Amino acid sequence: MIHAPRPAGAVYVNSAMPTYAKPTLLQRLHVADTDGMVKIVNGPHQVVSPVKRQCGPAVYAKPGVQTKQVFFAVEACTPTPRVPRSALAARPDWDVKTMEKMERDPRETRGVRKSTVVPRHDSSDFVSAHYHISRELGKGSFGTVTLVIDKETGMERVCKTVSLVGMDEKGVEEMRKEISLLATLDHPQVVKLFEWAEDVQKKEMVLILEYLPGGDGLGLLRRSLQQNAPLAEALVARLMQQVLVSLQYCHSQGVLHRDIKNENFMLTASEDGELPDCKVIDFGLAVRREQQLKEICGTPGYIAPEIITGAGDFTPKADIWSVGVCALELLTGVKPFGAPEEFGGDMHGCFRMIAGFRRLEDLHPRLSSSSAWALRSAEAKDFCRLLLTSDFRARPDAAVALGHPWLQRYKAAPGALSTDMLQSLAAYATLPPLTWCCLYIIAARQGTPDLEKFGKAFVAIDTDGDGIISRDDLAHAVRRWDSTVAVDDVVKVADLDHTGGLSFTQFVAAGLYARFAKDGSTDNIMRISFESLDTDRDGLVRVDEIRRLFRERDTPFLNTLPQDRSFGLSDWISCLQSARRPSGSGLPELGGVLEDFGVQFRSAGSVEQ
Repeated sequence: MIHAPRPAGAVYVNSAMPTYAKPTLLQRLHVADTDGMVKIVNGPHQVVSPVKRQCGPAVYAKPGVQTKQVFFAVEACTPTPRVPRSALAARPDWDVKTMEKMERDPRETRGVRKSTVVPRHDSSDFVSAHYHISRELGKGSFGTVTLVIDKETGMERVCKTVSLVGMDEKGVEEMRKEISLLATLDHPQVVKLFEWAEDVQKKEMVLILEYLPGGDGLGLLRRSLQQNAPLAEALVARLMQQVLVSLQYCHSQGVLHRDIKNENFMLTASEDGELPDCKVIDFGLAVRREQQLKEICGTPGYIAPEIITGAGDFTPKADIWSVGVCALELLTGVKPFGAPEEFGGDMHGCFRMIAGFRRLEDLHPRLSSSSAWALRSAEAKDFCRLLLTSDFRARPDAAVALGHPWLQRYKAAPGALSTDMLQSLAAYATLPPLTWCCLYIIAARQGTPDLEKFGKAFVAIDTDGDGIISRDDLAHAVRRWDSTVAVDDVVKVADLDHTGGLSFTQFVAAGLYARFAKDGSTDNIMRISFESLDTDRDGLVRVDEIRRLFRERDTPFLNTLPQDRSFGLSDWISCLQSARRPSGSGLPELGGVLEDFGVQFRSAGSVEQ
């Protein structure tokens, strides 16, 4: 065995990794040696706080390669200068002391959370009113999945209709829980929920989700088996890397999926010879880890051994086991632990196989039937062996698994900050405050046709995978453009829910402004934000319906709207036009903002790694 010398509590990473500030919090990690390579088997866990914690990603370190220590370091955003009292007092109906308090510490306000922005309807009739029905994509015992097209935007969506007739109360609660989690989770690798309804009269629930045209992972495997063409390792590794990125985010939010399997990740379309990407779906069994979880749940062949034997609680490590099963299935075309159908419909046949599993070689009798398995690389087999560690205490978490050389070799190229995105970031902090919420509502409720590009850029910038772009993350990403983007200001004003950084939807909102202002006009922001607020699309909105979508400090602007009746687009435009900066210059034109900032573009390449 080869051991690299290390002080207690150190984490080994490649020497190419960036150096971090003096530690303010240190977490001891346990390191084990396997196959001549030092592996971190109990990686760093995100510490939840209003202020972003930045930590170095855990990766593998080969013996003989110089390593360095990485610690958790607390980084706080530099505060933006306080708004002058005269500027606050110049705005109508402002309680100056209250507003000054909000400016000093936005966390004293409730903020705007994504879960409050996702529209809920009382009737499922909104589907036929707002969407054209295209075709049926699938059907199950309790519902259907249909492709629909938005009548206003022309964008394709998925309509999932679930009948509650005959469903027990536990099933209904699981549906409500799934909707609640989807409305809260905010990451490019998690399927996006746009709106939903619980129709009491029709006894059904309806979800409008983003459309992923590549089908699910099981369909991908079946097509390869039908064509007698095993899936390429590059594709399997890419998909597993993205599933782990999704789980790293979910686990950092305290969410356990509990039903990871190949049917539960969906693929994007392959374009120009590019491999597809994937997103995790179906959070019906997911829970927040707020207490010990002992129950056996999930799909029989994918459940971790500690859950079946009762040796441990359901933890993030159980989800990681399921990823290992998925990887092995995609690489071989064989279900490693079978399916109930192989045992006469008895799931305990699967359970016995899983409970008796000790090492990958135990599966040789089943895997020998796969000609593809013999051709797989040693790295691919080592990845499966690592994730299928029977002792959950030695099994890696998502952050450590993502450092495996096999995933590093085949992971997708990092996303790019486009010129539009950077121009928008340069202008964003100078916009009138009400515009920040308007762009956020547009991003959350309508999205953008190139959402995948935003997603790839977000994942590239979010170096620690917790689903939040910190001030340092963003500063590092814009550095290559020699831009004087006011990073501190952007993070402060875009962080509408006060988490200390930018969520995915907040990042999209901050990157949308340039496309609306290219012609020097902001009419589109006014119009589209009103359409996004008008959830029933009758051309009218009431103030009490939208107050929770804006910050407390936006109250003076909202008070300029009619309070005792519904208002239309003209009233809304008047409100936005009154939302001026202290100088009274109103909504800025993009060109002037860029000239003020002195942005110089050296290139429009990828985000610097």
